[in-house]
Amino acid sequence: MVSSKLAPISPEAAIILRALEQQKSGMQYTAQKPDGTEVSYSEAQLVGVVLNELRRQVQLVIGQAVLQEDLIAFFRANKIEP
Repeated sequence: MVSSKLAPISPEAAIILRALEQQKSGMQYTAQKPDGTEVSYSEAQLVGVVLNELRRQVQLVIGQAVLQEDLIAFFRANKIEP
């Protein structure tokens, strides 16, 4: 049972990621979108997008082990058939 997901990031790191994603100057790379149109990205934009994607996929997991019997009892007490 998951109650929440947390992907922590400091305010400073969030600002830096935004700055990278918005940086249009520097080494340029051309990519093709799924619809066939070409778009140019700066190296900083590519790094920012990839880092942000990785951050979204990572989560801080704080868990606690529970006995199966306790979980079943909790479900039944809340009228949920396990």
